[in-house]
Amino acid sequence: SLGFIENDRMTTVMQEYLIPLKRFEIFTFNMREIFTRYDVDIDRILIEYLPQDHLGLLAGAEPQAFSFRIIYYQNKTRESKQKTEQWTRELVRASRESNGIHILPFVMRDTTEQLLNAYSGAEAFFVLKRQTDPDCRFRNLFWDQHLDKIYATKLPLEAEK
Repeated sequence: SLGFIENDRMTTVMQEYLIPLKRFEIFTFNMREIFTRYDVDIDRILIEYLPQDHLGLLAGAEPQAFSFRIIYYQNKTRESKQKTEQWTRELVRASRESNGIHILPFVMRDTTEQLLNAYSGAEAFFVLKRQTDPDCRFRNLFWDQHLDKIYATKLPLEAEK
């Protein structure tokens, strides 16, 4: 139980980063530095060992990893949202530098380039999406953020055949 979830001025949010075993210390150091510099209001960080699932197109590349579930408080002001976007993009970059991947289930803060770099099967996933739902009838915040840029610049035309 997280306790507090949301009120008129603030909400509780979660992000997750999957970091290879050998990169635990590097990522932890970078994460601490980013959180300190941005004065992030962390509620808790849950760290769990995970064997990876390699079957999905958006699965991570490493066979074993630590999951860092970061639960933090987010003010609903414009300034706070911009600050969160900045530190989240830095944390995504730190996870990539550690050969990790990111999962941002509640707040879309990564760039399309970060998404494509983090997930080796991302382009195949988007080709499959385009083939099975060409009119993009089934969409969500994830698609709204990345769809146009991915379809415009990242999908080879021959992949649609």
